Amino acid sequence: MLLENENKLLEDVLNIQEGNRLRKKHTGIDFNIFEITNIITQEVQLCKFIYEIISPLGRHYQKDIYLKLFLEDVLNIDLNTFTEGEWKSLEVFREYVCVSSRRIDLLIRTNKRFIPIEVKVYAKDQLQQCYDYWQVANKARPNNKDIKIYYLSIDGRYPSEESITNVSKTEKLEIENIRCISFEKHILKWLKHCLDLEETKKVQSLYEILSQFYYAVENVTNKRSDNESMDIQGLIQQSPNNLSSACRIAKEFEQIKLKNIYKLFDQIERKIDCKRLTKDIDNALIENLYKNGNPPGLNYFYKKIDDINEIWARMELNKENGSFCFGYIMIENKQRICRRNLFKVTNEKILECTKWNKEVLTKYDDDSWLCRESFDDMYPNFKTFDKNYMEIFGDENNFNQFVFSCIEHILKLLSK
Repeated sequence: MLLENENKLLEDVLNIQEGNRLRKKHTGIDFNIFEITNIITQEVQLCKFIYEIISPLGRHYQKDIYLKLFLEDVLNIDLNTFTEGEWKSLEVFREYVCVSSRRIDLLIRTNKRFIPIEVKVYAKDQLQQCYDYWQVANKARPNNKDIKIYYLSIDGRYPSEESITNVSKTEKLEIENIRCISFEKHILKWLKHCLDLEETKKVQSLYEILSQFYYAVENVTNKRSDNESMDIQGLIQQSPNNLSSACRIAKEFEQIKLKNIYKLFDQIERKIDCKRLTKDIDNALIENLYKNGNPPGLNYFYKKIDDINEIWARMELNKENGSFCFGYIMIENKQRICRRNLFKVTNEKILECTKWNKEVLTKYDDDSWLCRESFDDMYPNFKTFDKNYMEIFGDENNFNQFVFSCIEHILKLLSK
């Protein structure tokens, strides 16, 4: 049982949350289409929206005003370096198809420049991805000696070694070939300037949509000013007893997070009658969700390809963003193969065995899966501890319904 001061602290926090809920009710700030639909964390949808803003042909009908700000604020390109003729040749593309059916997320192209922009929110880098895009750009504009890959992430991180190095590891992009840009700095600055434009303010619906996008980016980059957090922090720091109680509650929640994952996996394993890859649930893997290591998941036999290669259905917690993934993985000698270039069977052999359509293997860009589907809106998030998480793990009936929902999805994968 919690001590009296812990109970009092929790009551005071609930009162702060209730006051904040009433403020949000009056302002409507949480009714954000980008957060409700999870567009802000889904890279394909996110790129569609950014493309629509920066494209001179975008349905905002403001021509190139947002593109010009994007070039200056995000890409740090001086508009004075464009001649009139070059500017007239400028085109903006989304999912530009290049080598091996790979798609550049965003591309700005003129008769002199080829500017690829790779967008990474939570997805992993692909093998040789940035290296390939730089090669494409270099071949497209061989006379341009200042070719760069623009790598847009939440915090401006550098792409992985695997992404900037060729497969044979004989060549690697130099630092000057890559410009790291971020949502938390560059995109927020750009959106602020877009909102400040008189052209934007004159169109109410346009201003509202860009404002919602700005607030969603603030939230995903932890830049939003949160009165509730400030009030709770102030409460905790009011006295030594409150600090002590907060530490104890935080320590207990660390254990609850792990127990909830184990409880979910354990109930699924008990209720599903399928061949498993491992006999017991690995507690170390569960802990990896909050550390550096392989993400936790459950695996069930799907198809045998040959004596050593098999396809297994997998349910996994995404280590990057805490969401759920369901899909298929390649197993060789009871070990998961996490890179397509290491598979010892061809796509043709996989398709022959599974009877899948060819598009199944080509539409998904994560090397560690044959194919997968993410579930963000209906499933609990084990990193942000969203409303779904609280409702499922705070109510036994909701929890049991969720267990059966997971089992149904696994059985659906196994029946295909």
